Amino acid sequence: MPSPLENLTHISLEVEGDLDTWEVAEERPTGSREKHTLLRKRDSAYFIFKRPKYQLEHQIWSELLASFIAGDLLGWGVQHVSLGMLDGSPGNLLRYIYRADNEEQFIEGIIFAARLISNLT
Repeated sequence: MPSPLENLTHISLEVEGDLDTWEVAEERPTGSREKHTLLRKRDSAYFIFKRPKYQLEHQIWSELLASFIAGDLLGWGVQHVSLGMLDGSPGNLLRYIYRADNEEQFIEGIIFAARLISNLT
């Protein structure tokens, strides 16, 4: 049986270290953690850089694990998550999810969870 770690499509453990050279977009995502919208110029792809809360650095690994379980194991359409460094601080780099009309959009996980729960009741 092949290992689920052989063909990862929703996470990467490589650290993106040149985020300081990416363009910072005006969009400020919501939520309790500090986030920035970044544009990777080489392919015009949008990402959210999400920092862990103070003294909760393990949140970086929780974000990776959640995308691995939801995307790689369950096959859900969740964002790709990797690691990055911005202004000398580590965090997660979340790629925007595309809508059917190819317009990029960041969708927060709570929206998916609320839909799933409402479908179960």
